[in-house]
Amino acid sequence: MGAILLIAFLVYLTTYIAVVFSLRNSLKEIMREGSGHDWELIGVLTFFFSAIYFQYKINEYFDTRRVGG
Repeated sequence: MGAILLIAFLVYLTTYIAVVFSLRNSLKEIMREGSGHDWELIGVLTFFFSAIYFQYKINEYFDTRRVGG
């Protein structure tokens, strides 16, 4: 039973990392196309705080577009 749980956890973790970093790259590309400059999304923050960090970066992107910077 423990081996099955370990394998399931490893599959989950691998899938989570792949999806989160794929979303990170897509978000960076969309933000780059919309603003014309590179946006930095830090990998450690992406891994640990993905949903909160993505929302923070999206809000930051829209704030700079509204201000004009």
